[in-house]
Amino acid sequence: MSGRDFEPAYLSGVNWGLSATVQVHRLANIACTEFIAGENCRIDAFVTLTGSIRLGANCHISTGSVVIGGHGFEMGDGCALSPGVKVFTATDDMDSGYLASFSGGLEHRAYKGGPVKFGKYVVIGANSVVLPKLEIGDEVQVGALSLVNRSLEGHGIYAGVP
Repeated sequence: MSGRDFEPAYLSGVNWGLSATVQVHRLANIACTEFIAGENCRIDAFVTLTGSIRLGANCHISTGSVVIGGHGFEMGDGCALSPGVKVFTATDDMDSGYLASFSGGLEHRAYKGGPVKFGKYVVIGANSVVLPKLEIGDEVQVGALSLVNRSLEGHGIYAGVP
């Protein structure tokens, strides 16, 4: 990718809190109600971000990652999402007796959700999935292809379904 593929991001109606050193690839899909990023952040091509997103300084969201942040997503300084990571702040509630499909109409769906918050220096490995309503402590690494379905204490290495 050439430097010209990255450009300043501007969208009307969005609370953009970006420093001059934030790089957003022209093929990134950012449909946020709020997008705040610290210095030296980079958003690669084919990334999708929605909802409320807050990134600390020196963060990187790699190609193919998706953050569905309707309930809020926050990353501390120095964090990274490797290629293909999916972060959800809401998901269908399969225990409620409601349908999980949109075809039945929204009145027949139930979901559960909550914010997802990462501490400082968190790295999520390629193609991992992070589910809603959890926190990951400082200096955590999550291995590739992991499913994070609970909060993780800081200063650790996790893999699989930790």
